Amino acid sequence: MNNIAGLGHWRIIAEEVFCEQGEYSSGRKAYEVGYDVIIRLGNWTPAGFQVLAETPKTPGGHVSALKTDTRKGALTNAIKKAIAFFGIGAAAYRGELDDDNLPPEGRQLAQGYTRQAVPATRQQTQPAENGRQNKSSGEARPGSVMPEAGQAEKNMNTLPDWATDEPPGWMQQPAIVSQPVANGGGNGGAGNGNGRRRLF
Repeated sequence: MNNIAGLGHWRIIAEEVFCEQGEYSSGRKAYEVGYDVIIRLGNWTPAGFQVLAETPKTPGGHVSALKTDTRKGALTNAIKKAIAFFGIGAAAYRGELDDDNLPPEGRQLAQGYTRQAVPATRQQTQPAENGRQNKSSGEARPGSVMPEAGQAEKNMNTLPDWATDEPPGWMQQPAIVSQPVANGGGNGGAGNGNGRRRLF
């Protein structure tokens, strides 16, 4: 968001809606937390924060064995969903960036992730007199790659798209102040009135 809106031009209003303790089917203790989040885009003026755009109240939830992890997961989930209303977080909302409900192996498979094999040839360093590896030599450590000469300077002279003088065309259009549109808000037939299904 800082790269898109600029540092200080957005804010998060978060409210913890519920925090309940229950059990997994295995009998282990579990916590379920839900947050409602509103993200506002705007500018700071002498009178305060002037809101130019605002998301509807967006729910997010998470279940974990630790209360702190559950709160962090629920807040992160709600923030990702709220950012998706601006379009820049749509990939996160669709679950293309990560999936909180899958183990790491499942996340890799779901995203089509293929792990690259480690190169078979490695440069070995010679042991120093005391038996330790000589790290100060010009050789690479096993498994690392020495950068090509001049590569750092080349990378420093190439700016990313967002760092150019002209902002993208869609950012040059004036912001239109509008009221957020609420989508429903009923209980969805299964729960607490926040549109979420409850675990326990």
